[in-house]
Amino acid sequence: MNYDEVYRSFQWRVPEHFNFSVDVIDRLAADRGRAALYWEDEAGREARYTFWDFSNQSSRFANVLRGLGVRRGDPVMIVLPRVFEWFVAFLGALKAGALVIPCTASLRAKDIRYRAQHSGARAIVTAPESIAEVDAVRGEC
Repeated sequence: MNYDEVYRSFQWRVPEHFNFSVDVIDRLAADRGRAALYWEDEAGREARYTFWDFSNQSSRFANVLRGLGVRRGDPVMIVLPRVFEWFVAFLGALKAGALVIPCTASLRAKDIRYRAQHSGARAIVTAPESIAEVDAVRGEC
């Protein structure tokens, strides 16, 4: 086949429903030992996470979001440093059907307010270090 034939015959195969967390991560989790992430912090602490870890924890987190009233299509802001929990929150929000708004953990209150107001975020997932910044604008979001 030459390029023109390939180009003319090409068709996208788009599934009717696709959820990265369910269709990719959960499928890869079938092998409970399959490594997904090797992590090391500034102090030299290391961790190894499997796809099963991500699948299991993201399912739990999706249930938490649903229990808090987050529904399919709701925007959810994630204001966390790049740690295991960031991935769990991201994948769990996807699993719950939310629209994920990944944010840097260095956002200040005015930045959080702007993003929350403009996105219509229904929830903000953050770490203890950022609670004061979120609480400062909570009533305005």
